[in-house]
Amino acid sequence: MKKSLFLPLFALFFSAALLAQPQLQMNVLPNIGDVVTFYEADTNDVSQGSAGANQNWDFSDLEPLAGVAGTLYHYIAPSNTPSQYASQFPGANFALRVGEGDTAVYSYTKKEANQFSILGIASEDVIQEYSNTDIQLKNLSYNGSFSDDFTNTTDAGTGFIFYGSGSRTITYDAYGTLITPAGTFQNAMRLKGISSQVDSADFGVGSTIIRTSFTVYDWVVPNQPGVLVSVYYTRIISETRFPGLDTIIEDSGVFKSVNFIDNLSVGTFDRPEELTGVNIAFAGANPVSDELSLRISIENANEPLQMLLTDAGGRVVETRSLTLNAGENLLSLPVGHLGTGAYFLTLTDGKAIRTLHWQKH
Repeated sequence: MKKSLFLPLFALFFSAALLAQPQLQMNVLPNIGDVVTFYEADTNDVSQGSAGANQNWDFSDLEPLAGVAGTLYHYIAPSNTPSQYASQFPGANFALRVGEGDTAVYSYTKKEANQFSILGIASEDVIQEYSNTDIQLKNLSYNGSFSDDFTNTTDAGTGFIFYGSGSRTITYDAYGTLITPAGTFQNAMRLKGISSQVDSADFGVGSTIIRTSFTVYDWVVPNQPGVLVSVYYTRIISETRFPGLDTIIEDSGVFKSVNFIDNLSVGTFDRPEELTGVNIAFAGANPVSDELSLRISIENANEPLQMLLTDAGGRVVETRSLTLNAGENLLSLPVGHLGTGAYFLTLTDGKAIRTLHWQKH
């Protein structure tokens, strides 16, 4: 039977004062270089609460399940993933690594100004490719929603291919104040996702069909890396068919799961180390009017780096891959189209970062 692949990408809230309706935008997603740890929590006495405006959600008592280690998520550039995987997803500009070494699983995604989509998943054991991409997130106003259909194929190296298709509806149904073990967050937004997927494979002497349905509640906050709390309900029904025999049906029933990020007790928002052997300096004026001129020095020949320009609110305004020579490199970036304000330029190899603060006038 095919193993389901679930990679929370977002394998991504108390106050008496009324809050303005926050806009759901891509700044709720992690950035390249973010490292977070997700923990599974005991589901007893955990409720997703009600939809609506100015809600108060208190998840401050969440604790990791005893004996269950957290899962570390590294958000990296596709160029810093194994080339045999990255080459299968040329449209990806953002990737997730779960695990280390030969056991690592990589998710390849496309992060755009107004939506976020999964293109596929790869590991030593499994390749999953979406012929019709899975849109996970779009910019929304309160009570807004979107629906999407997706299709994929999964090859687990058994010689049999699973064919999957599904649909998803995401609704931004509530906002308010969120309290978690990581702290108190104003302007938190809750997303309700309802999805279903059917996976099937023909083994020649028989076939199997797996029907999976989800109802998921995710809490996100602008400029925080991913989903801070997730409550989801899953049901899996599998049918195994052999000619001349009765169909074997297995029904998991509905099971509930809770995941969360806790950076107070376990250092979840661990920042990557500083990129060594790389220095960034201004080669021109700062503040900048039309062109940002940089001098980037590298001690040794380096693998491609990912460059990000972000504004003070954490929104990514530009990304590009850089292949630089050992020694001094001069780089000029047109920035005349950007608004006045503070910005950051970050270089990363997917593991460590080097950041320069600059001003646009």
